[in-house]
Amino acid sequence: MKVSAKGSGGWCGASQCYDIDTTNLENGKAIERLVAQLDFGAPHPETIGADLLRWQVTVDDGGVCRSTEFVDDGSGASAPWHLLLAQIRAGQT
Repeated sequence: MKVSAKGSGGWCGASQCYDIDTTNLENGKAIERLVAQLDFGAPHPETIGADLLRWQVTVDDGGVCRSTEFVDDGSGASAPWHLLLAQIRAGQT
């Protein structure tokens, strides 16, 4: 499974980009299980704040490509996506 996460905004307008293939990661199966639980079709509330990171997450599992955008504002709605980002970052080390 290929996962792409691109974030922009935040305190200094910084950008972050992660492109991973779960087959090459020690925590790849954990990421795949987490992705299977996420609802890519759920609406994300519009959040205003210049210092908030805005993310675009795209997942391609070889048969279906899904994408969503959300604001990492610390709300309950962004919590599952924040967990996915943490798993992706953990796999990068």
